Amino acid sequence: MEKVAIVGCGAYMDSGYGCAGEWRCLKAAALGEGNIESPSQVLA
Repeated sequence: MEKVAIVGCGAYMDSGYGCAGEWRCLKAAALGEGNIESPSQVLA
């Protein structure tokens, strides 16, 4: 199983909130949406 890493934007993470696009990426990965052809898993 492939591992997928989503890295937060440092400028926003230092302030305690993420950018708007970051939430969409995390949500899509958690729901299995997108074009990742190999089996993958989101790790916290």
